[in-house]
Amino acid sequence: MTTERSFAVAAPDRPPRCLGIDLESIARFKLLAKPGGRAFFDRVYTSAEQASASDNPVLLALYFTAKEAVAKALGTGLGLNSAPAVSGKDIEIRWTPGEERPRVALWRGAAARAEYMHLSDVVVIWEHTARLACAIAVGTDSPVLLAWLVAALREALAAAVVGESRERGQRYAADPPVSGLDA
Repeated sequence: MTTERSFAVAAPDRPPRCLGIDLESIARFKLLAKPGGRAFFDRVYTSAEQASASDNPVLLALYFTAKEAVAKALGTGLGLNSAPAVSGKDIEIRWTPGEERPRVALWRGAAARAEYMHLSDVVVIWEHTARLACAIAVGTDSPVLLAWLVAALREALAAAVVGESRERGQRYAADPPVSGLDA
């Protein structure tokens, strides 16, 4: 994706060991409240995530994109229909309103995969617009890299909103990226 602005950063002091990204339409997660959506809800989300997100499609989308980004960073992706190395419930996303970023807890297959990769921590950053949820998972503790990723994610989502608006010939003033779900 090309935008009018570009970023230049020095090489991070500690490069990432792994990186995963996921982008989802929030509209897909409105379907979880309908008949048939409950099976996916129960298969992918932990009980803590279910309680936290309830039927909020934005939170459900953000939790899912975070899980998928972490699974991609671990090199597996989420296996939703078979016996995967990493299942949805192997990755728990913990977020409290007001926190800048969610925290990640790895269980069973995800924990084993992280141990195999000698990975002690995976950091997730996320953003959303009215229509899209995006998460990036990175195995690094470099503050330079994390700051760059946050800025790049916000710019990419802003560009997606502008592109979507141009495609439809409309302006969506309500669609700027929202950080930390504070809107």
